[in-house]
Amino acid sequence: AFVAVLGTERSSRIQDLRALSGSHNLLFNKLITLMSICLSAVEAAGSLLEEAAFEGIIILLTSLLFCFYRLRVPISVVPQPKRIPVNATHRHRDHGNQKELASLLDSRQWEAALTLYESRRPQLSRGAPDVAIFDRLVLCAARCSRTKTLQGILQEMKLLGVPRSQGLYESAMRVLASGKDFGSAAELYYAMVQDGIAPSNEAQSCMVSFLAQRGDIDEAIAMFSDNFRPSIRAYMQVFRGLARLGSRSCAGQTLHMLSDMGQRDVPLDVICLNVALGTIVNAGEIAAGEELLRCHASLADTISYNILIKGLVRGGRASQAWALVKEMECFGLHLSRPTFLAFASPKNEFTRQAMTRLRLLEGRSCQ
Repeated sequence: AFVAVLGTERSSRIQDLRALSGSHNLLFNKLITLMSICLSAVEAAGSLLEEAAFEGIIILLTSLLFCFYRLRVPISVVPQPKRIPVNATHRHRDHGNQKELASLLDSRQWEAALTLYESRRPQLSRGAPDVAIFDRLVLCAARCSRTKTLQGILQEMKLLGVPRSQGLYESAMRVLASGKDFGSAAELYYAMVQDGIAPSNEAQSCMVSFLAQRGDIDEAIAMFSDNFRPSIRAYMQVFRGLARLGSRSCAGQTLHMLSDMGQRDVPLDVICLNVALGTIVNAGEIAAGEELLRCHASLADTISYNILIKGLVRGGRASQAWALVKEMECFGLHLSRPTFLAFASPKNEFTRQAMTRLRLLEGRSCQ
C-alpha cells in the first residue's frame, strides 16, 4: 500500500492515504492518518524540493512513524470479551442462592426456606458462609419443629466454622418450648453443653421446666447444682412435676426441695407452699403436711387449710380436721365451700354440722 501511494502523483497522495484509512486494522488507520498529516506539511513546503529528496523524506517519515507505533501501540487493539473465572461464576451463583434464601426467610416462608436449603445445601456451603443466614435457619427449623433439620444445620455450622452463640441455642430452645416440644428443647440444651457453651442461669431454669414437663423429675432435681441459682419458678416446676407423679416417694423429694430452698435463701410463696403441701398430703404423709403448715403458718391461706383438712378426713381424723376449721375462724380466714364439702365423703360425726354450716354459707352468698 505504501509503495502504491508513493508511486502516484503528489497531488493525489493525500487522498489515496485517506482512502487507505478505511481498513479494519486500527493500528494501520492511525498510522495512515498521521502520515497524511505529515505528508500535507511536507507537501506545502516541499514544492521546491527535488523529487528524490521528497521521496526520501516520505520514506524516512514512514519508517519513523512505523517504529514509533510499533513500540508504543499494542499489536492487537481489538477489544477481547471479558473472561469470568470459574470461581467467580460459582461465587455469583452462591450469592444468588443466599439472596433467594434470605428473601424466603424475610417473607416468613419457613418451610420453603428449609426446602431450598436442603436442596441446595452444597452450593450454600461454598465460599464465605453468612452467619446471619445460618442463625435464621436454626430458628426457622425450630419454628417448624424439624428437629433433624435443626441438628443438621448446627452440624453444618460446626464443619464450616460458623460461630454458634449462647443466644442462638437459647432462642431456639424457647421456640421449641413454646410449641410444647420439651423433649427437643432438652436435647438442644445438651447439644449446647457438648458444644462447649456454658448455659446461662435462665437456660438452666428452663431446662428444669423441660425435664419436669417431660416427667424426668430425677434429672430435673439433678440440675440444682452448685453453679445454678434457681428461682422460685424452677422449684415450682419441680413441685408440680412431683404432684403429677403422685407416688409416696414424691413426698420425700418435695421435702428435700423445700429444704434446698431454705439453704439457698429462696423465699417461699403461698402458691409454692400449696403445691408442695398438696403433693405431700396426696402421698399420704399427713404428719409431714401438718408440720409444713405449722412452719409456714404466716403464709397459709384458705387453700392451704382445705388441702390439709381433706387429707385428715380421708385419713379418718375428722376431729382434727374440724379443729382446723375452728383455727381458720380464729385466724380470720375465709371458710369456703370446699372447706365443708371435705366432711361429706367419707361420712363422719362432723358431716351433719358441716352441711349445716355450708347451707348457711350458701344462704349468705345468695343474699
